[in-house]
Amino acid sequence: MTVQSTPGPWRVSPLEVGGFKIHPANNPDFKICRIENSITYLMAFDEAAEPDAHLIAAAPEMLAALELADEAIIHLDGELSCQATLRAIRAAVAKATGKSRETPS
Repeated sequence: MTVQSTPGPWRVSPLEVGGFKIHPANNPDFKICRIENSITYLMAFDEAAEPDAHLIAAAPEMLAALELADEAIIHLDGELSCQATLRAIRAAVAKATGKSRETPS
């Protein structure tokens, strides 16, 4: 059986001591990861720790792929079937670049 990562969506919230924590949107007390002074600590001490680490490590490549997909979809003839996909891509890119409009939990 394949172990899954911690279910999303995930949120980024500031830590009281400085830095940030990544946590499930529905559980701000559970830290998946904390980042302080450019040092990252993976906080999951269960079987999801390794899948979570792989997901976090893949984020730069996923962001680049989404940005390429965004550009490709723009060049399609504005097919309505692509609009929902384009909105999802742009929301993910905004979240990955810290420009989303969501309020931190």
